Amino acid sequence: MHRRVLCAWLPNWPCQRMLQNDRSLIGQPFVLQVRDPRRGLIVAAASSLARESGITPGMSISEANSMIVKGTLVLLDHDLQEDLDALCWLVDAAQQFSPMVGIETLSSKIWGGRSLLQPQSILLDATHLGPIFGGELSMAEQVQLWLEKQGLCSCIAIADSVGAAWALANYRNRSLAAQALLHQNQHGPNQHEQSQHEQDQQEEGLTLESRPTTSIPKVPPIVVSKEETRSLLRNFPVESLRLELGTAQALRRLGIQKLESLLQLPRHGLATRLGTHLMDRIDQAWELHEEPIASLHGEAEFTVELPLEHATDRRPTLEEIVRRLTLQLCERLVARGRGALRVLCRFDGVRSVPIVLQLGMFRATAEVEHLTSLLLGQFDQQWERAIEIQKVTLQATLTGELTWQQPDLFEVEQVVHRETISRLVDGLSCRLGRKAVVTPQLHRDPQPELACSWRPLTGRRVDGSQQETSRKLSRRSPQAEPRIEDPLRRPLTLIQPPKPMEVLAIHPHGPPIRFSVQKKMEQVVRYWGPERIESGWWRGPSQRRDYYRVETEEGRWLWLYRQLTDGQWFLHGEFD
Repeated sequence: MHRRVLCAWLPNWPCQRMLQNDRSLIGQPFVLQVRDPRRGLIVAAASSLARESGITPGMSISEANSMIVKGTLVLLDHDLQEDLDALCWLVDAAQQFSPMVGIETLSSKIWGGRSLLQPQSILLDATHLGPIFGGELSMAEQVQLWLEKQGLCSCIAIADSVGAAWALANYRNRSLAAQALLHQNQHGPNQHEQSQHEQDQQEEGLTLESRPTTSIPKVPPIVVSKEETRSLLRNFPVESLRLELGTAQALRRLGIQKLESLLQLPRHGLATRLGTHLMDRIDQAWELHEEPIASLHGEAEFTVELPLEHATDRRPTLEEIVRRLTLQLCERLVARGRGALRVLCRFDGVRSVPIVLQLGMFRATAEVEHLTSLLLGQFDQQWERAIEIQKVTLQATLTGELTWQQPDLFEVEQVVHRETISRLVDGLSCRLGRKAVVTPQLHRDPQPELACSWRPLTGRRVDGSQQETSRKLSRRSPQAEPRIEDPLRRPLTLIQPPKPMEVLAIHPHGPPIRFSVQKKMEQVVRYWGPERIESGWWRGPSQRRDYYRVETEEGRWLWLYRQLTDGQWFLHGEFD
């Protein structure tokens, strides 16, 4: 049997991730902005509603704002690391369908047909896995249903090579994908809940025959044989070969738009004029050159597994296996001076979908008791019913160096505190989810509500190699000594959204004398201000405010502001 590859393309992945995390964006046009060294703020990615208004990636933010006729364009910062991190977590969880899962491998330059140099597709090795799921089409449908339950729109294809599967997933049903994304932006992600009957069928590896009827646009998965691949790909554009932008543009200048025209040209001339990269891409699509899947799994030396002679569903037995495998993994890590930052534990069933446990660590660790307690905690959450397990695999998918440092004489207590905090962060992230345990990140933004954002304490760098937030808590960024008046300039408690209030002032542009919040009248004793704060013009409608710090007769210290556009007053913060 030939090799089979499943490709799941997540179109416009950065915007899909934002919609998945922030439901307030539903029904609103929004863009993700990034700063270009020469052009300033530009559009990195645009939602479907924003694209309907004519906004495209690469456009300046000021031009994008002018394209919106009705409503307001929502501007958000593009976080490349969060995009990659969320995609890597999907890759780890997709091991319930295949033991070999990875993300698409990028070139050094952006591809033709793409606006961002970042992965947006997941690749699974589907060789010999079709019968387990009731056929390859059923496997593709179950992967799509799994992504749909998480609020994601996907285009899925199964073919004999990575190049062919990628081309079919990315270019077979682009119009349907655009309709699905538009519906997602207008009405929210379609988070379909499986019925108990469907769950039983999926766990038994059977075909999901009955599906709920819905009017939401869907992109049907496609499964092609080796004979069908050539005839289908011939009608695809040249960009479906994952060509770099310069190569794709050169072919179109020559009048070559479809693969059918490209394949009629002599190979020697193409290699001479456009380089061997083009010929490699053609051979990869036609499976003349094998292309491996860039798996994110742990290295072989940091992977331990235990096949069981007789399958078992006894929890005490499985928990003891986890303890033994954790001990073996930690011994290997310590021998190499490494610590685990991400750990994946996979339970393979006899005739059921595997159970996959994922852990993200705040700092590199090789402590057996710590990892065992986190894994067993995850095991308690996901073990809903007895499933016969025939193999258990444990691997460190991301590692870091173990730091051995001799503390100073008076630093011993600080080292103990760092260890305790690391354990606390790992435990909370395991129980509550990594996005529930966050740390503030300050931004140089004058608008108060945009001066801080929250990031998970466990993350991954853009290149996928190290943790972004695994710094020591004791390290401080160099900063100037604080001034005496600094604690009074900004309140610790910021009210979101600001509360409207009625204010009595000496004159329309003067300081507040008396104000009422929720029908409670308060008298101002002292005030400081005004402090003028304005937002950047590139964000659309300008925010122009005059802030006052006031002290009331009751001893409250509040932060008020007046909008210069309409004179409305708001309560924005309270000093402790």
